[in-house]
Amino acid sequence: MQMNKYGRMAQAHWNQWLPERVAAMTDPQTFFSMLGEEVQRQIHELSAAIAGADKPGEQYLEKLGRLRTAQMTAESEILRAEVLLAPDSEQEPEPKWPGDGPWMPIVEDPNDPNWQQLTDESWMTEND
Repeated sequence: MQMNKYGRMAQAHWNQWLPERVAAMTDPQTFFSMLGEEVQRQIHELSAAIAGADKPGEQYLEKLGRLRTAQMTAESEILRAEVLLAPDSEQEPEPKWPGDGPWMPIVEDPNDPNWQQLTDESWMTEND
């Protein structure tokens, strides 16, 4: 069974944030393939319900905007409910550089222990 984009998205998210659940699965490939298909079906149904019927006199671009808005709204709701689940633990993602973390200097102070972390340029080559 081929995995669609929602299945791949779920697999990547769950591998990172729900590894215990993935480890307990007997066949993750089938699970994520089926989850992706179900998510796609739910998005399609909710999108159609949100968009509603065509409006009399509606122009092409108006209809396109209404359908795209309905699609994005449905996708957002279903992904949050079915795919992008909260982590099992309270782990935080690793900052990619010092400015991504919880601490950000307002004033440079060479006496502050965190200041040296910002002046050290080794973080710039870690993710290149």
